[in-house]
Amino acid sequence: MKVLTFTSLFPNRMQRNLGGFIARRMSFWASIYASQWITVAPVPYFPKLPFGSPWKAYSDVDPFELFKKWQVYHFRYLMLPKIGLPIQGQSMAVCTAQKIRRLILQKGPFDLIDAHFIYPDAFAAMQISRKFGIPLVVSARGSDINYYSQIDAIRPRIKAVLKYADAIIGVSKNLVEKMVSLGAPENRCHHIPNGVDSRQFCPVGNNKEEKPLRNLLAVGNLVPEKGFDLLLKAVSLLKPAYPDIQLKIIGVGPEFSRLSSLCEAYQIKENVRFPGQVDHREIHPWFQGAGIFCLSSLREGNPNVILEALATGIPVAATPVGGVPELIHENRNGVLSHDFSPESLAQAIGSVLERNWSAKEIRKTVLDKTWESVARDLQTIFKKVSHKKLN
Repeated sequence: MKVLTFTSLFPNRMQRNLGGFIARRMSFWASIYASQWITVAPVPYFPKLPFGSPWKAYSDVDPFELFKKWQVYHFRYLMLPKIGLPIQGQSMAVCTAQKIRRLILQKGPFDLIDAHFIYPDAFAAMQISRKFGIPLVVSARGSDINYYSQIDAIRPRIKAVLKYADAIIGVSKNLVEKMVSLGAPENRCHHIPNGVDSRQFCPVGNNKEEKPLRNLLAVGNLVPEKGFDLLLKAVSLLKPAYPDIQLKIIGVGPEFSRLSSLCEAYQIKENVRFPGQVDHREIHPWFQGAGIFCLSSLREGNPNVILEALATGIPVAATPVGGVPELIHENRNGVLSHDFSPESLAQAIGSVLERNWSAKEIRKTVLDKTWESVARDLQTIFKKVSHKKLN
C-alpha cells in the first residue's frame, strides 16, 4: 500500500520529539504494511537571520530528511504568528499543493492521504485530497477537537473536514464522541488509541515491586494547558506530610520562568527539578527511576506518557482529562483527581502514596496496547478506504 502522511507534527532535525506519537504509529504501520510511505510535514517559512529568534528553528529545518528509512519532506508555507490561525489551513494547502503534485507524479499514485490533527493539517489535506482525487483518512489528537473546535472562526473548518473525510480516527473514545457531536458520520468514526513499546518501557533491576513513591515524574511541554502550576501547588500541599517529596518535570517551553517563580513562592524550590528536554529514545530510565507519574493537564487526547508510565510499572495520579479515564483503573494502576483543582490533585497523589503497588499488575493493564495492534487496526481502515476508491 502507498500512503502519503500529511502533518506538521512530525520529528525533524531541530525538534526531535515533535509529533513522536504520530511517527511511531505510522512507522510501525509502514514497517509491516507499506510498499511506500512518504510524509509531508509542512514547516512555516522563516527567513534565515544572523540573530536569534524563537522562530529561527523553522529556518534551520532541512527541506528533506529521512526518518529511519522513510522519506520526509518539509515544504514551507506562509504563517502569520498569533493572528493567522483562521487562514493557516488554507495557506498550508496553497503552498504545498504543487509540490505534492510533483511527488504524486514521481512517487505515486498514492492509495490515500493520512492526515493528523484536524485543523489546520487535515483541513489542508482535504483541499489536496479534492484537488488530486485521493481518499482521505484523518486522525484527531486532542487539542484540535477539545480546543480549536471552540473557536468560532475554526469550528466550521473542522466540521467540513469531519463531513468530508473517508475515515475519521480518534485516539480516545471521548474524542470520537465529540467528533460525532460536531457532525462526523458515526459509521466513518473509529477509535484507535495510541500504543506503547513495552520492550523499551519496562520495570528494571530489583526495583520491580518496590518503587520510591515519593519520587514524582511529569513530562510535557511547559505550556499552560499542561497544568504544571496545579501540580506545583499540589506538591506544596503535600510537603508538610512528605517533606522529602521530589518532583521532576521533563520538558521545555514558555512557562519555565513562571513555574520556577512558583517553586519559590510555594517554598518547594528544593523539591522540584526541571531537567529540560530529553530525547524520547533516552527517556525510559527517567520513568524507571520514578515512583509515581503525575499528569495535571487541562486538555489531552490519549497521552502516550500515561501508557509509558504504566508499561514501566509506575502508578499514575492524573486529572480526569480527555481519554485518561479510559486508561486509569482505580486502585489497580492509579488514581484520578475528582476535578482540576490542586487540592484534588494533591489528594490523588496522596492516595497513591498511601498504598502498595505491584509493577507487574500495573503493567498488565497496558500490555495489549502495542504499536503492532495499532498498526493492524489502522491497516483495516486503510484497506477499507482504498477498496472504496477502487469501487
